[in-house]
Amino acid sequence: MLKYFYVEQKARKAFTAKEGRPVASFSPECISFTYGDLFPAMRYPDGKPYRGQVYLLAEIREAISLFGWPQEWNALGPERYTRGSGLADPPQIF
Repeated sequence: MLKYFYVEQKARKAFTAKEGRPVASFSPECISFTYGDLFPAMRYPDGKPYRGQVYLLAEIREAISLFGWPQEWNALGPERYTRGSGLADPPQIF
C-alpha cells in the first residue's frame, strides 16, 4: 500500500502544479463519477451493479461504502480507481 501512497503523492503534486482544484472547490451538482474508469464502467455488460452508472458526489461515496475502494481489490484491473468529471452549465467547448 505504501507504493500507492507515493504514486498518489506524485499525481497530486503534478495536479497542483497545473493549478488543479480539489473536488471540494466545486459545486457538488457539477461533478459526476463512475466507479472504475469511464469506458469499462459504461461498456462491460457483466451484470455488476455499478456498471452503466453515473454517480453524483453523495452517490459515489455510497458506492465506495458498498463496494470498497477499487484500487484495494482490483489494483491492476479497469476498476482500479473512480473517475470524476467536472461539468459546466451550459456546456463549454474549449
